[in-house]
Amino acid sequence: ANSLAEVADAIWALEIGRIGAGLAWMGALTYSLQLYFDFSGYSDMAIGLGKLFGFRFKENFNYPYVSASVQEFWRRWHISLSSWFRDYVYIPLGGSREGTAKTYRNLILVFFLTGVWHGANWTFFVWGLYHAFWLVLERLFLGEWLKKHRVISHIYTLLAVMVGWILFRSDSIGDALTFVGQLFAGRSGDETVFSFLTLKWFAAFAAAVVGSGILQRWAEKRGLKEKSGGLLVAAERIFLLMVLVLCLISLMSNSYNPFIYFRF
Repeated sequence: ANSLAEVADAIWALEIGRIGAGLAWMGALTYSLQLYFDFSGYSDMAIGLGKLFGFRFKENFNYPYVSASVQEFWRRWHISLSSWFRDYVYIPLGGSREGTAKTYRNLILVFFLTGVWHGANWTFFVWGLYHAFWLVLERLFLGEWLKKHRVISHIYTLLAVMVGWILFRSDSIGDALTFVGQLFAGRSGDETVFSFLTLKWFAAFAAAVVGSGILQRWAEKRGLKEKSGGLLVAAERIFLLMVLVLCLISLMSNSYNPFIYFRF
């Protein structure tokens, strides 16, 4: 997360007019991965520290970027928050038991409040309503269509979530719309991707993509851990120990240590 943050923060600090299409995609993708590993890593540390004291906290992230719909994404992303809103807001309002219109009303209200929970800024309000829009659309007709087109469903979900993160990251709705426009307008800017394309970024980005669930889900589906007779588990633990040592060395040698979710 920290390695990705160096590039993401540098891109988002630029004037939006100087950002071309390529750099906009680089910034959006890098920030999406930074956000996931920042918060997922924090949650994993909280779970691990809890175990030291005898507490058992539930998993908070379950490979959200492998989702094939926005609805599935919210079953996998920030599970503690979404389950709290489900149990204490959505269900008390009637959930999906009181007809279609009230179900949509409840979804919109829950995700508006999810935006409010993140902060008193119009970007958060719109971000919450933006996700509500996709959830309602999926319940209306889009969800059934997505089930028949798995590859397209994954691309759609990643794209929808990433555009949502642009709203989440921007200082204003105008900035967010301009940034999204840069993604799809194909215009060139003063700064290019090559200004930020370093070996460190490439290594961090590649590791983040692989670590975001693609490899793990593939291994789980094929039962590779069980078939290896424990060898894969042992190799994984050795690998993770090596990564831990490298991370500690990096943290000690670098004062740049951002943490996005301290605000929430």
